[in-house]
Amino acid sequence: MRYEMGLYNKPFQSIQLGKKVYEVRLYDRKRQLIKQNDEIVFTNLTTAETMAVKVTEIKRYESFKAMYEQIDKKLFDCEELSIKEMLESTYGIYTKEQEKEWGTVAIGVEVIK
Repeated sequence: MRYEMGLYNKPFQSIQLGKKVYEVRLYDRKRQLIKQNDEIVFTNLTTAETMAVKVTEIKRYESFKAMYEQIDKKLFDCEELSIKEMLESTYGIYTKEQEKEWGTVAIGVEVIK
């Protein structure tokens, strides 16, 4: 299957450069459909540039905190941030209520050349 998602400029560039290998999302209805080997086309919300990636892995977590404690920050391209800073950034996009309702997912991605 093929899915479409928007991404802010920084994470878009980071995935494109191969630095970020996990995309962080709520495990909502749309994300529950995504499986390993599916394709996601990300659209850069700043430039409208698109990029196709292959889903390499799906990792579910109850919370963003649990996810950030389990996965090496380098794989999110967030080595310089503390877990607290990563959570603050994430909660600028998603609410704690959404997190509690849906849970979270780390989607392993690899750019399709």
